[in-house]
Amino acid sequence: MEPYKPLDRSIAGRTAIITGAASGMGRATAHLFAREGANVAVTDLEQGACDAVVAEIEAAGFKTAKAWVLDVGDPEAIKRVAAATAETFGGIDIVVNNAGLARPVPLGEDGYEDSWDLSLNVMLTSHQRLVQAALPHLRKSDAARIVNVASTEGLGATSMNSAYVAAKTGVIGLTRAMAVEFGKEGITANCICPGPIITGITAGISDEHKEIFSKRRTALRRYGIPEEVANITLSVVLPAASYLTGVVIPVDGDHPQRLAELVCILQHVRGAVGKVEDGVLTKQPLLLVTEQFPVGGQRGGLFCNLLRQFRNDFHGSNMLDNTGRQCVRAAPAA
Repeated sequence: MEPYKPLDRSIAGRTAIITGAASGMGRATAHLFAREGANVAVTDLEQGACDAVVAEIEAAGFKTAKAWVLDVGDPEAIKRVAAATAETFGGIDIVVNNAGLARPVPLGEDGYEDSWDLSLNVMLTSHQRLVQAALPHLRKSDAARIVNVASTEGLGATSMNSAYVAAKTGVIGLTRAMAVEFGKEGITANCICPGPIITGITAGISDEHKEIFSKRRTALRRYGIPEEVANITLSVVLPAASYLTGVVIPVDGDHPQRLAELVCILQHVRGAVGKVEDGVLTKQPLLLVTEQFPVGGQRGGLFCNLLRQFRNDFHGSNMLDNTGRQCVRAAPAA
C-alpha cells in the first residue's frame, strides 16, 4: 500500500486578485486570504473603499494586501490592474471574479437594454477578461485557481430580474467551459453560487422579509454572512483542491430536507383533494404549499415536477393557488 501523501492546505505566499473586494463577500474573502498568508489585490470601483479594506487587514496584523481601483466593465483597466498585481507580488495564482450589482428592470420597460448591457458586462464578460489578463501568470503557477462567483439565481430565476439571471447563468456555463479548456494545464475553475447572503445587494430587504424568506426557503432558516461564502471560496483555491474543477457549489443554507418537507405537504394536499366531492380544492391546503415553497428559484422546477406527479391521482379536480388561480388541472388516464 502506498504511504499517505499529505497535500498542501496553505495559500501562504500565493497571490490572489479579488474583484468587488471593497464590501460584502469580496471584502470577507480579502480578509480571509490575507489571514491565510496570501498576497491580496483588493480591487473595486473606489480607491477610498479599497484602501479602507486594506487598512482593516493591516490593523488585524496582516501586511500582504494592496488596493487598486478597478472598474471591471473597462477591459483596459482589467489588463492594467492584472499586470500591476503580478508586478507587485511576482505573479498571480488565484483569480476570484466576485464583482456584481443589481439593476432589476422588467422586460419591456424603459431602461431594460441598459440594465442588460451593464449586468452582462460586469457580471459575465469581465470574468473572462480578467482570466485572460491573468492567464500568462496562472500558467506559471503550480496551483492555479479560478473562482467565479455566480448566484443561486443562475440555478433558477425570479421575476423582473432577467438580466441578472442571464449573467449568473452564463457564469456557470463559462466556469464549466474554463474547467474543460484549462484542465490539461492543471488550472482549476470552480463556481460559487451564494444564496441569501447579507450584503449590499440585499441591504434593501427588511429584516422581517429576510426572516420570512429564509424560514421558507432554507434549511438553516437564516441568511448567510459573507464570511461563510469566503470560507467556501478558500476551500476550492487550496493547492490540495487539485482534483476539483468545473464544480458549481451552492452556498445557500439549503438542504434536501426541504424537499422532504415539500413531499409531506403535498401528501397533505393529496389527502385534502381526495375528500373534496365537488371537484374543487379549497384554497387553504395549497396556500400552505405556496407559502412554504414559492414557485421560482433553484427548486421551483422540482416543486412543479412533484405537483405533476399527483395529476393522475385526481379526477376532475382543480388545485388553486393562494390567489385562486388554477395551477394544476388533474387529468388522469382512463
